[in-house]
Amino acid sequence: MNGRFLFHVVRVFAAAGLVAAIIPGQGCKSRMPYEEVLRRNAEAMNRKCPIVVQDGVRLDSTSAGPGKRFTYYYTLIGQSRDSVDARSMENRLRPILTENLRTSRSLEVLRKNRPDVDYRFLDRKGRLVLSIVVRPEEYAGRIPPSRSST
Repeated sequence: MNGRFLFHVVRVFAAAGLVAAIIPGQGCKSRMPYEEVLRRNAEAMNRKCPIVVQDGVRLDSTSAGPGKRFTYYYTLIGQSRDSVDARSMENRLRPILTENLRTSRSLEVLRKNRPDVDYRFLDRKGRLVLSIVVRPEEYAGRIPPSRSST
């Protein structure tokens, strides 16, 4: 995978707040079971999909469950599984994804409820290239510096 393409993939996650949009009225104070909040978020996101989030990367869908798991399905447009260095891609993306989950205000519901967050990347033929699962112990427990603790 060339550096320019990987740069585009990395930029996708700088704006990952888009990927975990919270349904109005379903923030942290919701009395709804968390699995239901996840399911509704997935449904809301899927109504907007597919979304070309950057040249070469498309968010196709999301899913909630089983249990406390939220999964994003991306297609690496124009890429084949054989042309992607999955290890290099994971080494570059995992810290970015983890930091985004750790600090993004828009992902507070995820942080608070601690699901596994799975990012799945498929090639142009729909074959799995890479799955990066970020577990709660990797991202939870740190509030963004600009966030008050009220």
